[in-house]
Amino acid sequence: MWTLNLDLNFRSLFLSFLIGLLFLGQVSALPSSFVQVECPDPHLKRQAEIFFSDFLDEDISDQRLSEALKRFFLKYPVNELRTERLEGGRIHVVIKPRPLIRNIEVNGLKTLKRDSIKESLNLREKDELNPGQLEDVKDRLKKYLHYRGFPHADVSILLLELEDRTEADLKIDITENEPCIVEEIDWSIDRFPVTQADFASWLNMNVGDRCDGKHLEQGIENIRSELKDREFLSAAIDRSEIIYSKNLSRGRLVLEVRVGSSVEVRFRGNTFAFERDSMLRKAIALEDERKFNQAWVEATAISGIKDFYRKRGYPHAQIQCLDDPASGSKKRREIVFEIERGPKVRLEEIHFHGNRFFPEKRLQKEIYSLAPEHIRSGTFVLDELNQASYDLIAFYQSQGFLRAKISEPRISFSQDQKYASASFEVSENERSVFSSLRIQGNRHFSNRFVEDLFQMKDGDPINPLKLMEKKEELKKAYQEEGFKYVDVQVPDINSISQGRVTYEVAIQEGPLVHLRDVIIRGNRHTEEYVIRRELSVAAGDRYDPNRIRDSRRALLRLGFFESVSFEEMNHDPTTGQEDLLITLREKKKRSVRIRPGFSTDDGARGAVELGYINIAGTGRSATAQGRVNRKVRDFRVWEHREMLTYREPHLIGPMSGHAHFINERAEERQYDIDRRSVIVGLNTEITRWFRPQLQYELEFRNPFNIQIDPAELSPIDEQSARFGSVAAILDFDRRNDVLNPTEGSFHRVDFGLYHNFFWSEADFYRLTVRNSMFFPLYRKIRFVLSVRFGFSGTYGKTTSQGISAIPIEKRFRLGGNNSLRGFGRNCIGGVDSDLPENCSDSVLQQAPGGNSMFNFMAEVLFPLFDGFDFAVFSDGGNAYVSNSDFNPFDIRNTAGVGLRYNTFFGPLRLDFGIKLDRRPGESFGEFHFAVGQL
Repeated sequence: MWTLNLDLNFRSLFLSFLIGLLFLGQVSALPSSFVQVECPDPHLKRQAEIFFSDFLDEDISDQRLSEALKRFFLKYPVNELRTERLEGGRIHVVIKPRPLIRNIEVNGLKTLKRDSIKESLNLREKDELNPGQLEDVKDRLKKYLHYRGFPHADVSILLLELEDRTEADLKIDITENEPCIVEEIDWSIDRFPVTQADFASWLNMNVGDRCDGKHLEQGIENIRSELKDREFLSAAIDRSEIIYSKNLSRGRLVLEVRVGSSVEVRFRGNTFAFERDSMLRKAIALEDERKFNQAWVEATAISGIKDFYRKRGYPHAQIQCLDDPASGSKKRREIVFEIERGPKVRLEEIHFHGNRFFPEKRLQKEIYSLAPEHIRSGTFVLDELNQASYDLIAFYQSQGFLRAKISEPRISFSQDQKYASASFEVSENERSVFSSLRIQGNRHFSNRFVEDLFQMKDGDPINPLKLMEKKEELKKAYQEEGFKYVDVQVPDINSISQGRVTYEVAIQEGPLVHLRDVIIRGNRHTEEYVIRRELSVAAGDRYDPNRIRDSRRALLRLGFFESVSFEEMNHDPTTGQEDLLITLREKKKRSVRIRPGFSTDDGARGAVELGYINIAGTGRSATAQGRVNRKVRDFRVWEHREMLTYREPHLIGPMSGHAHFINERAEERQYDIDRRSVIVGLNTEITRWFRPQLQYELEFRNPFNIQIDPAELSPIDEQSARFGSVAAILDFDRRNDVLNPTEGSFHRVDFGLYHNFFWSEADFYRLTVRNSMFFPLYRKIRFVLSVRFGFSGTYGKTTSQGISAIPIEKRFRLGGNNSLRGFGRNCIGGVDSDLPENCSDSVLQQAPGGNSMFNFMAEVLFPLFDGFDFAVFSDGGNAYVSNSDFNPFDIRNTAGVGLRYNTFFGPLRLDFGIKLDRRPGESFGEFHFAVGQL
């Protein structure tokens, strides 16, 4: 009994310690007593106390105090700052903060809408507003009212500060007064294809209406749109303005409309999909044209169509324009382009003459590898061939032939005009090779360092592009050492001689730059220590652009700020010091998100999330989430999940803490389960791509509606149970995008140990490894591969009881959107090889799961249009009763096709998977719908 109590007490202390860590507060040093701050904003007052106590000491000179006041003005949004000396040398600082706009109130409007007024102000809630800006705001508003037809409007603007002076209400009183009235509409229209009444209806402004500039702009757009719909493509609005009377009470609306004739542009002879009318309209810039004269026909239209076909391998395309320019005086003008595309030309041969150093085959290989897609595929496109010749010159230069020249290609066609040959004249000239490296001006880095960076050996060809890259690497190396203004000069390509070359690198290191101060602005609620602990830079540090970028990334990752900007300023060339100004814009602390959804695994679902970030400006956050869903098939219970989460940043050094309470009900094939869990843990980010996590979980679960062969159940599965575990999770994330990656990889190792010491009623372990890899293949075609495996088993007390299978809900199963498409969710695992795995009503044909698992999912994505991808996939895998049964070749296989639509929250996936090794009694395949990458 004594041993039991000792165990319980130790466990209680252990769990209390983990939970207690999550609620440790941050303790800041108290400011010194020789500075007294008076400020209505408690947050700003505390920041000021810390600032002046850090900046000043007990022996305060006037110069030091003046410098402190300048820096405080730069750092914090204040309207007024006064100081006075008290007895005993103490300093009394009085601060009047610049208030934030809490609310914008607009009164007095009778015609205009309040939202339009607020939009014209270019202000919003939580913006800072200096009282000195009120006149500018008033002027902008009066101009906007004049534009909307109220030139005599009276405007009054007041900034009403609240009692604590940290926020203020912007009160705007508007008296519209008599508007300007349109007394005449002076139409000037070159011809009337429709009645003037139609023009007036499109304009939607009449005599007696208000002189509203916004309505006038909308009316002009309506006229343009209506004329375009009627094929008056040359129509233009040459003039549209309101001419006001002297007292601004009346306005004459002047409109000059040049309608021209109706122009219809048509194409004949374009029968293939690639040459559809819409593509040809773009080729001739039809949307932008207004004149449609003979110069446009010849220089723009015919030239554009020919160029369109040439770029697609039809160099012999003939275009004839059927047009009578004199018909412009008639009611309708028809412009027809007759197209004879001719044969598509294949590029049969490419020859080179004059090349001595490189054989023709090598040059052919280079030009095909450098050329754009049509040349690579064997299609003759002259522009691409010319571009490839320029790239071939760059290749020659990379090999040291800096004066190499390649002529434009001479083209010859076969008799049937279906094949083309190209020949180039090559003038290689003498090669430039490296002899020695002459380095000047370097003091910080040794000659050996620069030589190792440039990696040039005697006899190497001079490669100007590579050497320019090395120059930039050297600049970057200097800047990372604090020489921000370093200048590295290398010879221009035209100044490098032929033959053996002494390559000169001239370095002007400039001053060693240090950060005089790191100034943070915009954190009206966030405590400064929360921001500074994320920074990789501090006052006195040597300038390092990498640390500055990492600091900005770390602040954005907090999720507290809408924007984060870094500005380097106030450089002093005599000392090499400068300030780093960090300007922040905070997000709203509270958020509500409602997310409906649907998937074939979960059915219809609805979720709501209430969040509170940056509690009291400390960086802490709390969220409450709820979700309910109902499966599409075999519905027995409503599934639901409620979770409360609390996060404590930097709980122990760089490690952050988190705590979760989870209550859920889940429906499985063979059973349903109620579960409640408490999770506490620590996590950190070692690098941007490596994140380890350690957590403790205490889970209470109760299975019910059990529909499984009793032989597959252990005593643990037949009743309620308690599981306690410690888990180590390692994430390696090298993806280029978390939600829609196109390259990179993600790897996760998750090992959980369940033991009596952790309050678990069963002793077992569970290891899962997930690998997802993303490979770009060609242009936007991608290959995605996900490989997963897992092992688990019992040990200790549980093994001694004759139990080898881990608890039923912890076992591995496959099937569904995210493991084995073509099978229903969790239908694969532990069923004899002669039985169908279709999750039928037969108990013997439902997956009991296994202690080990292997799974792969592979797919190739082909871009279609506007974010849509077409997918071809193949999946495989199995779950095995024991670890000794693990066999990655004993798997079920599926294949199928699908569609992807890439959204800001991840891809929407619609797949149909087909069972490749279908057993008697199994379905042909399954549809799957889900959100998120593999």
